[in-house]
Amino acid sequence: HTAANDSHTASSWRKACDDNGVFGMTCRHDLLLKLINIYNSGEKLHYPVSMLADLLYNIQDQQVGVLYDIGCHLDVHIKKFFFFASPLCEFHF
Repeated sequence: HTAANDSHTASSWRKACDDNGVFGMTCRHDLLLKLINIYNSGEKLHYPVSMLADLLYNIQDQQVGVLYDIGCHLDVHIKKFFFFASPLCEFHF
């Protein structure tokens, strides 16, 4: 199996593994905080929303900075659906 070009043979693990990738969250020191397995769905906005919800639940009253390759879409998505509507939740994208 060659991950870079997604080629595989009948004997590769592709048949047993339906994972498309992983989605992770690190702190400012590059330590891994959370890792989510992406399973047959591609990159969806519920992955970062789920991670941010978990982060805010576990780390309260802290300023959170968000770096995301399609952050403008994430920002609009969060505001549109009123995720994290608490006045204490202030994200910086």
